[in-house]
Amino acid sequence: MKQPIDFKKIITIGVLQGSIVWLVRGMYAIFNIPLGTHTVVFVITRMLVIKVIAKVDWYMALGIALVGGALVSLGNIVPATIMTAMGISLQELFLNPWLHIMVGWTEDTFAIILIIGHFIFNRKRKIKGGSTSPQSAGVSSLRVNKWQ
Repeated sequence: MKQPIDFKKIITIGVLQGSIVWLVRGMYAIFNIPLGTHTVVFVITRMLVIKVIAKVDWYMALGIALVGGALVSLGNIVPATIMTAMGISLQELFLNPWLHIMVGWTEDTFAIILIIGHFIFNRKRKIKGGSTSPQSAGVSSLRVNKWQ
């Protein structure tokens, strides 16, 4: 059975993870911790926040955290590619707030494509008359059908 999206949980997870990122980056700056380890810290904290707030199992929380981290990593390549192609320097980017915002939005390209693809895929399944329940997808369920 398809579960509705709980936007309160999604917003709570986003705000908590954003706060954690801000705190961790601040601690890294204050204590001069070498960059690179922050990625592992973010994946672990994202997994814990998702586990606690969304109340999913550990494997699901780890999967979500890793996919989210991969999308962010892929997204970091896009602005650098655009800046190189357009001949924009970092100094020019930081001096122009609108350019900074526009290039910053390109980091979310892969996440936006994933979200749009998800909604298109689910819409097509509904239009074709297909069910989105796990049983219709061939996934076995431990639930007993009381009508059999």
